[in-house]
Amino acid sequence: TPRCSSIRKCGATSRASLGTRFSREDGRVTYDLCEDEHGKLSPEDKALYKAIPPPAVGAITRAQLLDALQAVRTMSLLCHAWLDVTQRHEGRIWELLTLARYPGVAGLG
Repeated sequence: TPRCSSIRKCGATSRASLGTRFSREDGRVTYDLCEDEHGKLSPEDKALYKAIPPPAVGAITRAQLLDALQAVRTMSLLCHAWLDVTQRHEGRIWELLTLARYPGVAGLG
């Protein structure tokens, strides 16, 4: 029987469970199945699982979606810029971190 994962993937297929998932506990082990895999079980096995509906999500407007997409684009640009800077100055960053951790190396401690 498939085991549970922390990111709520179907234990049989390892795909994310987007709809209702079905869960059962057996001692200290939890088993999770997606709707498709639960549907393949015998009626006796189906009875062992508890249906857990997906979390309710409120409606989102087009403006909210566009704002969220813009925020994602902005974060992506910032992350790429930060990565570029850190890669170009990697040696200096490590030097500063080393001096901060071990000031005696430069005769400061």
